[in-house]
Amino acid sequence: MLSFFIPGYPSDSLTHSAFFLRVDRPTPPAPQPGQPKTLLLAPQQSLEEEAYYAWFYDGSPLTTILGGAAMVIIMLAGVMFPLWPVKLRIGVWYLSILALGLLGALIVLAIVRLIFWCGTVVVCKKAIWMFPNLFEDVGFVSHFLFDWV
Repeated sequence: MLSFFIPGYPSDSLTHSAFFLRVDRPTPPAPQPGQPKTLLLAPQQSLEEEAYYAWFYDGSPLTTILGGAAMVIIMLAGVMFPLWPVKLRIGVWYLSILALGLLGALIVLAIVRLIFWCGTVVVCKKAIWMFPNLFEDVGFVSHFLFDWV
């Protein structure tokens, strides 16, 4: 049994999650001194005692460190909200009311387009679907087109 097995943990999950990957050492001519040896990923990822394994780790990029620091600063700023100047707190109040209003307008628009569609289903042969791509991931103009269903 291999020494890095974790009790109660499936053995193939270590290779499945790519913490450790099985590699093969090709048999080319001996590398020159100071040159790294080449390794090839094995096509069959399974754990065996006699096999070679590599640990793939990308390190900690600068953006991850800066993102973590920004999250800590934002959390501290949010916790210290009562200490903010009055003008800044009022500005945050207006921004939150604006965001709530936009969310409410989006919900009202969804309900209005459903009522409009139900009305056109009853009256016309083909229904008119108002803003069919309203909640889709498309371009800005494509959100606001009408479509015959």
